[in-house]
Amino acid sequence: MKWVFLIALSWLTLCGYAQDLRFARSIHHNSSVDIAGMVMDHHSNTYIAGKYRGNINVGDSIQAFVLNGHPSIFTSFLASWDSTGNLRWAFALGNGQYNQEITGLQLISDELWVSGALCGDLDVDPDSNVIQNLNHNDSLWAGLPDAALLRYSTEGRYLKGLNLGSPLNDYLTSFTIRPDGKLVVCGTLEGYIDLNPDTGQYWIVNVGTLGVLDIFMACYDTADYHFNWGFRMGTPQGTENLLYVVADSSNHTLIAGTFTETMDFNPSPSASNSMGPDGSFGYFIARYNQQGEYITVRRMLGNTGFDELAGMYLDENQNLYLWGSFTDTVDFNLSGPVVFNQIANGHHDGFVWKMQSNLNFQWLKVYGSPGNNESVKGLHFHGMNEIWLTGEFQGILDCDPGSGMAQLTATGGKDYFIIRNDGQFNYSGAFHLGGSGNEQKLRSYLNTSSRLGLLGTYASNFDCDLGSDTVMLEVSA
Repeated sequence: MKWVFLIALSWLTLCGYAQDLRFARSIHHNSSVDIAGMVMDHHSNTYIAGKYRGNINVGDSIQAFVLNGHPSIFTSFLASWDSTGNLRWAFALGNGQYNQEITGLQLISDELWVSGALCGDLDVDPDSNVIQNLNHNDSLWAGLPDAALLRYSTEGRYLKGLNLGSPLNDYLTSFTIRPDGKLVVCGTLEGYIDLNPDTGQYWIVNVGTLGVLDIFMACYDTADYHFNWGFRMGTPQGTENLLYVVADSSNHTLIAGTFTETMDFNPSPSASNSMGPDGSFGYFIARYNQQGEYITVRRMLGNTGFDELAGMYLDENQNLYLWGSFTDTVDFNLSGPVVFNQIANGHHDGFVWKMQSNLNFQWLKVYGSPGNNESVKGLHFHGMNEIWLTGEFQGILDCDPGSGMAQLTATGGKDYFIIRNDGQFNYSGAFHLGGSGNEQKLRSYLNTSSRLGLLGTYASNFDCDLGSDTVMLEVSA
């Protein structure tokens, strides 16, 4: 059984960089738990969101705080700890009847924004004296999820909710706030969905058969969720999924996801821009203007089905960063006829890929070793002077993708790495954390106070200290 851990590290500029471990905490459970997101505010309070079966203890060894659930049905939850690891608050979102799933968590203007797929009668307000049931559509079958976006204060108070329902399965997978303040949400739908939460309706219909999901994107006014525009993309038999969305300074939207068949990426009824994967599965990246009109689309990564896009970020200079892992041979130049092929050193190699927002290639950094698996899981900007990477590796990893050599050696089967680079992405330092087993499912977050939070799973024990000391977490019997 794997146990979730939560640690917070603070980096202090002394002579070089020194670690200041603020707290390390195990989150025990008796069945299963999946974490969907982690954020940290400027007070260094940490927030996580996810789902679990059975029971989960978000307290500590001195004082337990158990959230109860159903042994075979997922219950969602949110929890917060202060800068020293003391539990501030926690609550569950469940009704004991249907699976509840949180897909993402963001901190926007000191509010917690939570995306997901919620089912049936569900009170989304943790206040025991107030009931806030989201509207849901059970007109065809009960217990199928509706796409939902919930907003909470950093004190755990419910603020506002957006629910996009249909009689079938709908999921809200990603969202962003454009520079002009508009909200853009993305997700998947089965059958049809009403994208207009106002009294009016705006129905879009899945072109596929039942059980096949299409993807959708919609734009709203942030204050009252007034509907602006929306569209869907899909294929009759294929499976599509939308993973990430970002917006540039022109309020253009970039989306990234996966697809399995030739698909029309242009929502206009008078034009078509169709593209398919190189094989039976592929990744795409597409760009749309502020009215949701098509600009461009490109295939990316390989066609093996084993590549992973772990994140996408657009900086203030309109540079686009993507990271994750890849296998075999991949052409990383999306912008023209010049091929930039990269061959993986091991089974999976980690990568960081920089483009302009118009998808013109800038550079690629690869992290891998023969016969092993590596993946970049997080990318964080520490001011304008440093870029930090977090990820997972096996065996011996060279953390300097340039001509130098800077090796880390895993303690167990799989460890975590933290790599520091300067603003030009030149290597400047690295650390690793791990135990005797496999560490997986890493998530990381860097707040404005330069405090780095890490969240993941460990199998037997885990040393949280980056230096020569030992701060060990161990799995309880």
